[in-house]
Amino acid sequence: RDDGPGISKEISEDLFRPFKTTKEGGTGLGLSIVARIAAAHGGTARVEANPGGGAIFRVRWPQSDLNPFGADKRQVPAPETVYVP
Repeated sequence: RDDGPGISKEISEDLFRPFKTTKEGGTGLGLSIVARIAAAHGGTARVEANPGGGAIFRVRWPQSDLNPFGADKRQVPAPETVYVP
């Protein structure tokens, strides 16, 4: 989440398309790779307008019953949204 000027609707519609960039020297691959990895694992990647300004990027993964660490997942509730600075 950020508090910058935000992302216009026109730009946000193409944000996850490969090779689409607004930055000089950018490749336009970063967010398209994120979206493809999320989709390959049954998840989603999206951007939303932040009511206070800026944008919120959300990457969601489906919940799994598998736990490689052996803990009962019911004992450790996962937050719905994790903010990464």
